[in-house]
Amino acid sequence: MPVEVAWPQGDVGLSFDDGIARLVPTPELQKQDPDRSAAQSLSGRAAPAPEGCPAPGAGHPRLTELVQAALSGPGPAVMEITGEWSQDEPLEITTGHRVVLYGSSSEDLGRACITLPGVRVIGGSLMLVDLELTATEENRVQGGCLQCVRCSITSRNGCGVLCLQKSNVSLQGCEIMRCMRSGIGINGKNVELDVKQCLVSRNVFSGIGVNHQARSIALRDNCITQNGLHGIWLNVGVTAHWHGGDLSGNRLTDQAGAGQLVGYTAPGAE
Repeated sequence: MPVEVAWPQGDVGLSFDDGIARLVPTPELQKQDPDRSAAQSLSGRAAPAPEGCPAPGAGHPRLTELVQAALSGPGPAVMEITGEWSQDEPLEITTGHRVVLYGSSSEDLGRACITLPGVRVIGGSLMLVDLELTATEENRVQGGCLQCVRCSITSRNGCGVLCLQKSNVSLQGCEIMRCMRSGIGINGKNVELDVKQCLVSRNVFSGIGVNHQARSIALRDNCITQNGLHGIWLNVGVTAHWHGGDLSGNRLTDQAGAGQLVGYTAPGAE
């Protein structure tokens, strides 16, 4: 049986069903508008408020608060996200917390989108599935685990994903594009990075830039192209493993730095 967690605002709750947390309209909201979903009531695409009323979304819980409420349920917090979400503070996932956010598209609301300063995975675990993630600052992982599947990731003031010390990052079927720095950056030791079937393109710096030797870097069947500096830049002492894909069309060079990209042979160098 679903277990509902009501919010003080009186219009949105969380329903826990088989360990899945979903946004649900509370009875008060249902009485006002039986056809309106909880996601629509919080979405940036909701109808404008009448003159003199608060702007759409005002007084509603932030995504951070919803995640915290979901963590109070049994097991990891698994939340379905619909519509557009925006907040002015990062989403922090700390030690001991496991969170899954998956997008559910609809004709009315389109693809699920989250805009915020960034996600900060610090010792916890975060999985994102079928989401559009826009960081106004930067997404960072330190001592935690980030998994993204079929996501579109961009960062307006940093890397799409910055991997710091002891982070574990897995990206599969994602687009990491139009970031102000590199699409993916490693700036800490003992990092594990696995990138599979992703498009890493049109980032201001490199597609992937690695400053520190990692525990493992596996690049599998990706397309890394049209980045502002290099496709892949590896610092001295860094080793990454190339398992096929397209590495071409980057502005300065496709591969640069004193590190080793094992398994890659530049075109014409055979």
